[in-house]
Amino acid sequence: MRKRRHADIALSLTSFGDIAFLMIIFFMLVSNFMKKANMEITPAASSSLEKQETPKVSVTMDADGAIWYEGNQCSPQELAGLLKMRADDLRDDPVHIGIHKSHQRRTFMPVIEAVTEAGLKMVLTGELEE
Repeated sequence: MRKRRHADIALSLTSFGDIAFLMIIFFMLVSNFMKKANMEITPAASSSLEKQETPKVSVTMDADGAIWYEGNQCSPQELAGLLKMRADDLRDDPVHIGIHKSHQRRTFMPVIEAVTEAGLKMVLTGELEE
């Protein structure tokens, strides 16, 4: 009996690479949009604000006092730990902090203290008054 020869099948992997690359870009974009999708805040307003770069890290306190780190709710203690874990990556970049305009200083001080405890710079964000 004669053995059959199996033909070598050559698959072009270029299309698989293209698809993988496009999916990576898609998920990177979606993750940036989802960071703020869970919360609604009305930022504080001021007549003198400077335009800031896009933040590497953002922390937000909503109207209910919930703290959001990169789109995930956390406590002030968890926030300090999360920021300490990323401290080496963030040494040169400030943490952008958005506080709902209804909060008084005593309410949002734990957020400020958590960023300070991690040894990072911070920028308070808001909207320009018209």
